[in-house]
Amino acid sequence: MLQKILIVDDHKVFGESIASVLRSKYEVKEVTSVDKALQVRSVFLPDLMITDLQLPEKDGLWLIKTIREKDGEAKILVLSSMTNHATIHKLLQFEVNGFLNKNVSSLDLLNAIQKIIEGEYCCSYRLILCL
Repeated sequence: MLQKILIVDDHKVFGESIASVLRSKYEVKEVTSVDKALQVRSVFLPDLMITDLQLPEKDGLWLIKTIREKDGEAKILVLSSMTNHATIHKLLQFEVNGFLNKNVSSLDLLNAIQKIIEGEYCCSYRLILCL
């Protein structure tokens, strides 16, 4: 049985592109809003959620906080272009399992996903330098 990944990104073409890269190895669903993510997550039960931070209405930080309150063990990878100090520290507070800049290669994304599913933490080197 394939592991499940939920992608949350309001840029539909970006979410679909990520999904097409992942579908050879994972069962994937993509959504474009926080509300839809919470709805799909409760039924789909993903092994990993990949989310952007800049989302309409409620942002990715709100989504992460809401999921953490319900499920402290949920695996969450943030894939975003927001890499400022305040954002990175907030992600560390919410104990996300990894964060990558959106300019990451497909191979690096696949490697990060595998590491996180196996229980490791994954962060791009450039983001570590921001700490």
